[in-house]
Amino acid sequence: MREPKDEFILKGLPPLHGVLADLANNFVENAYRPHEISAYLSALIFGAAVCSRNYSFAGSYSNLYMVVFGSSGSGKNDLEKMLTRWSYDISCPDIIMNGSSFSSDAGVHSALVSQPQSLVCIDEYGRVLNSLASDVIAKTALVTLTKAYTLSDMMMKPKKYSKDKRAGPKDDTDREQVIVRPALSLLGFGTPDQMQEVLQEDNFQNGEMARYMFWYIPDKVVSYHLKNTHLPHRVFQRIATILEIAKNQITTGDLPDSIKLSDYESPLSTPIPCTLEAGILDLKRLDIDQQTRALACEDPIEKTLETRCLDKAKRVSIVLSLLNRPYTEMQTAASIRENGVIITQQAMADALEIAGKSNKVMKKYQKDIPTYPARIVRNGKKIYELVFICGKGWTTREEIAVNHIKVSPNDWKLVEEYLEDRGIGWHESTLPGQRGRSVRVYGEETPKNLKPVDYNL
Repeated sequence: MREPKDEFILKGLPPLHGVLADLANNFVENAYRPHEISAYLSALIFGAAVCSRNYSFAGSYSNLYMVVFGSSGSGKNDLEKMLTRWSYDISCPDIIMNGSSFSSDAGVHSALVSQPQSLVCIDEYGRVLNSLASDVIAKTALVTLTKAYTLSDMMMKPKKYSKDKRAGPKDDTDREQVIVRPALSLLGFGTPDQMQEVLQEDNFQNGEMARYMFWYIPDKVVSYHLKNTHLPHRVFQRIATILEIAKNQITTGDLPDSIKLSDYESPLSTPIPCTLEAGILDLKRLDIDQQTRALACEDPIEKTLETRCLDKAKRVSIVLSLLNRPYTEMQTAASIRENGVIITQQAMADALEIAGKSNKVMKKYQKDIPTYPARIVRNGKKIYELVFICGKGWTTREEIAVNHIKVSPNDWKLVEEYLEDRGIGWHESTLPGQRGRSVRVYGEETPKNLKPVDYNL
């Protein structure tokens, strides 16, 4: 049997070895749209979920939040399919969580009680984010997701519910359980258009999106292989070792090997420490450098991303140190138990490069596509939809007002710029039968009847 390759090379990012290389190469062999960046990110986020909860590096844990944008047909769903497939290959399907319950803080909390160490994939994430942000109750889900990321080294306490029958649950439920060191990794998918719904200053300044790493699948032709191969057993062996050190249950014997993750209250009493080996890279110096760069940033989105860059790199470095070395060079279980995880200088350098690359992806996107305040996007989206109602291809300011879309006089210029970015221009048109009076029409069509219509939006 052919020995699997112990390397995966993607230009612009550090090479993958060991377990991460096996994951990435398996993605390329089996995905319908085997983009190399998709393979790389799938390996990284899967490794992050495996190493989370019980390995701590200076207060940071390995769970990551990522958003991946790509055009329709670029194979974003391949990432979720392969991650689910890998969970069965390593005999640990419970590491993948269904995100359909994320409609409130209670929903997020209940999901984490059931699967405190897990990876959730959420499709159409730009629209999901916009929907959650616009609803008072759903907004609490975003806040709780942020807490789950931030409280990965602490306990996540639930809200207190009234015992009154009319006001809340009578008996204790999973919504009332304390979760010790929640370890959720999140992978969101979306189209480039949805990036506008994520790229709002409010989302970053309140901290919700500043914790995410952003990536983009290029518009590129790729050829599939569909070899129907599974992960080599050495991947299971290494992952089982990482999880067994953390006191998760590994079942072997007559039945196939399987992994049962610890429940919400039973991780290691003390996480396994990760320590950066001595060298040029020093955490205190890196922190000072990060603060200096953040202070120099004028753009609020860039500034908030910069303040989180080192934390993201520390999280990634745990994954790289445990899963990204050639199998013959990996730290042994005995060494980890005795000395903790050694974060190599190379792993730290690679992690900084990956975190920095994610920020550059966002910075380039901001440069190429202007961003707008949330109120501009909200009104612009409503007007955009109004243009295409019934396929008419136009609307007017009068019709916009009739449909209760309130645009401040000072905002019209920005709204029109937003619409132009989405392909909706404007022109002046005279009302039929009313010489000299003109209205501003949005859209390419020149209507015969400019009478405004209330569509009861």
